[in-house]
Amino acid sequence: LCQTAQAVEDLRLLVQSRYPILYVETFEEERLEQILATVAAELGTPFWTWSVTTGLWRRGTDQPAYETTQPLAALRHLSSIRTGGLYLLRDFHPYLTDPVVVRQLREFAHEQDGGAVTLVLCSPALELPIELRKLSARYQLALPDETEIRRTVIETFRQLGQSRKLRYELDEEGLRRLVRNLRGLTLPEVRRLVARSAFDDLALTAEDVPRVLAAKRDAVERAGLLEFVAIDSEVA
Repeated sequence: LCQTAQAVEDLRLLVQSRYPILYVETFEEERLEQILATVAAELGTPFWTWSVTTGLWRRGTDQPAYETTQPLAALRHLSSIRTGGLYLLRDFHPYLTDPVVVRQLREFAHEQDGGAVTLVLCSPALELPIELRKLSARYQLALPDETEIRRTVIETFRQLGQSRKLRYELDEEGLRRLVRNLRGLTLPEVRRLVARSAFDDLALTAEDVPRVLAAKRDAVERAGLLEFVAIDSEVA
């Protein structure tokens, strides 16, 4: 299975296991949303998203839940639901230091334990309060695999070519090397590096392969998360 198919399968299992709260640490908010939308469609359950700027919205419709921009209001609304659903709460981590929000989440989890409503808390960094840990399950969203990266490279180049005349001069081996050099990045980072490489000389060529590796090194080192170490397999 590719990473996306595996992620769908794993998340579907967690939802079907009736955990009231799932939490995911990831920068790839859009990718997680797409995966959860697939899970919701497969399970035939409504899928809603929340952020502090938009409140609750049912995905794929113009159907909002009014006056739910504040986290407590959103959680109280969710506590009243009895029909089931999957709810993605974006960037919820700042509110987990508020004891009232934590208490509301705990009461929600007890009320919904074994029920059909699942909250998914999503943030780049998320430390769950100890009160909620026994009521929740953590999910690790793996970085894109080579299949996803390859598809993203091709789709991004095609989209860019709709507005500018670009040359695609990678053979199969060149594409394979480019994809390998993009491993370890998120899909938005892949799209940005492909665009940068293509617009630099209005072409995607074998010369872009080492340039992408250098740009990847800069991105990793700027993030300060780990030291980038080039290995032969990445440039061969």
